[in-house]
Amino acid sequence: MYRYIGLPNAIFVLDKYHKNKAIKEMTAGLENNVRKAYDKEIREALFIGETRFFKELTQSIALELPERKDKIEKSAKYLNKFMHGISICNTDSEANNGGATEPHISHVLASRLSSRPMAWSKNTLKQLAPILASGSEIRLKKPIIQKQLPLHRNAARAASKAFLCRGTVGMPLPDSVGTLSALSGGKITPLLKALKAFN
Repeated sequence: MYRYIGLPNAIFVLDKYHKNKAIKEMTAGLENNVRKAYDKEIREALFIGETRFFKELTQSIALELPERKDKIEKSAKYLNKFMHGISICNTDSEANNGGATEPHISHVLASRLSSRPMAWSKNTLKQLAPILASGSEIRLKKPIIQKQLPLHRNAARAASKAFLCRGTVGMPLPDSVGTLSALSGGKITPLLKALKAFN
């Protein structure tokens, strides 16, 4: 039985997520009906804390799938190690009240915080750190949009006037487009002849 030094009244209970994951790893590769039969027997052995029967089931599955023997034994070792944390659900009704948080956590957030940490901006950290510390609600602030400086506004206004005719929205001025090199180069080229033919 696992007890925690800092929490004298706490008793370890293996969550169903990890229990089911290990059982599936043990029975993977078996035919569907055989897998279901083994799954049921394993759960029964774990539920009543029958280590001898569980060991016999492990050996039987390993004989069925010799190529997966190492993975089967590894998963069985994990379940056997925490058998009391599984079988306690049979004797203590309070042990069934909990649940695993791991499958409910966003994998993107989990990866950024643990296995593949990435950089966070200072603004994000100011909001994220209190949430991680206290579990408070997420309240995102609207980003502060910097006001355009007068110079930028004047430049944008001048650019729009240069490209739009007064009174005619959307029509560019001929001079604002620029000159074509075929017309201003001074050389007679096939392109110049083709353009003059349109006049």
